[in-house]
Amino acid sequence: GQVLLYVNSPDVAEAQSNYFDALAKMTSARAEMELIKTRIDVAEKDRQRLKDLVDEGISSKKDLEASQGRYAATRAELVAAEATYKAAQAQFAAAGVKLKALGISKPQSSPDGFTSELPLLSPRDGIVIQRNVVAGQGVSPTMANYPTSNAANNANAVTSHALLSIANLKKVWVMLEVPQSQISYLDLDSLVKFETEVAPGEVFWGKITKMGQHYDPVSH
Repeated sequence: GQVLLYVNSPDVAEAQSNYFDALAKMTSARAEMELIKTRIDVAEKDRQRLKDLVDEGISSKKDLEASQGRYAATRAELVAAEATYKAAQAQFAAAGVKLKALGISKPQSSPDGFTSELPLLSPRDGIVIQRNVVAGQGVSPTMANYPTSNAANNANAVTSHALLSIANLKKVWVMLEVPQSQISYLDLDSLVKFETEVAPGEVFWGKITKMGQHYDPVSH
């Protein structure tokens, strides 16, 4: 989760702009829909009032029919407004997905916080053991897994363009050379106690996870 570096990209600013544009359209569509619902309520009350007046012989049927027409037209406007609102919701959701794809899980609360810098966070604990990028260098999404011409013969060729390499050295592999005469005492998953000149005076424990298949012809 720690920030390793920042990538400056116009796509980040554009994605944020599209997000707020979609938010504004959705808000406007929702307001329009609520306004039309209010007009429907007014039209319904007006239609009922005229119906009562017609029943009492005070108003003409023509006025009632006009009121019913206005009510039906307003209902049609509501259907269109609801469709527009759903479309705006879809665009807003898509804009949010685009931001998350770029690594921005929480958009800024206002356009004043726009930035073109995208923070790249560490996906695991450890230390940076290799850095293949410098400030100002151009990068692309394909750099981390771009295969080289000799990728088939070099297992590291596929990751040679990674921006950073992170390793967690709390748990490591240890290659031990064991005399042929002692091989019979070793089995997979058995514990091994060993010392190393890297840490004089310390004793380490490990578990055997793989047995070698070859002997050194000189040391046996």
